[in-house]
Amino acid sequence: MQCQLGNYTYPYNPPEDVNPRVKAVSVTDTLGGRYVTDWGSHPSRQDITQTWPLMETAFFLALDTLAALGGTLSFRDQNNTFYTVVALPPTYDRILPGRDAYSNVQLKLHVVSQP
Repeated sequence: MQCQLGNYTYPYNPPEDVNPRVKAVSVTDTLGGRYVTDWGSHPSRQDITQTWPLMETAFFLALDTLAALGGTLSFRDQNNTFYTVVALPPTYDRILPGRDAYSNVQLKLHVVSQP
């Protein structure tokens, strides 16, 4: 499933191998064994960082425009999980003029709430 930020559906998701799922887990040793608390992926007030080795200019500019709007946006990830986020402006290493693309793009989404 394609990610969606606000009303914008990504033309392609970031590669899975560069975006490992972050899990918030606590392991506590007790006298009887171990106690594991799992808050799931991306608990509230945590950032979601998406990375693309290469991104087309039109895609980059669309994400940059959404971040420039400010305020909160809905975000649906590739697992169909919804979040309310604040998008920070995407960053990149360099523009590739011959390819009309940006290299090593990162988009940070600050999670405000998770329904």
